[in-house]
Amino acid sequence: YVSLGDRTGKVIIPFSKYSWQEFDATTGQPLDTPISENFEGFSVFNIENGVVTKDFDIDHSFEIPQATDCSFWYEWLPERSFVFNGKLMTMKKYTIISTDLSTGQTLWTDYVNNTIPAEC
Repeated sequence: YVSLGDRTGKVIIPFSKYSWQEFDATTGQPLDTPISENFEGFSVFNIENGVVTKDFDIDHSFEIPQATDCSFWYEWLPERSFVFNGKLMTMKKYTIISTDLSTGQTLWTDYVNNTIPAEC
């Protein structure tokens, strides 16, 4: 929780969502192309006078471009969030993202990963 004044603040929560839908929700018939919806990142919520509303998401679902067709092990960063002078820095998987806490605008993204094997 980041306090922004009396009864006002922000809550930053790590969030993961993985879904796979093979059947039409209305008819129950199999879909020609299954629908998947995935998200890996953080959700930021406003708190004002006891009311909680979702403000924005920070997406850490990036793929390492060179490794999309290659299988190897790499370390993931722990889920962490830090606030410095109104700037939110989040770490998750293999990305570090700086975001303006008041606007939700991404300021920069940095990728952290082990060395990618030459065969990839």
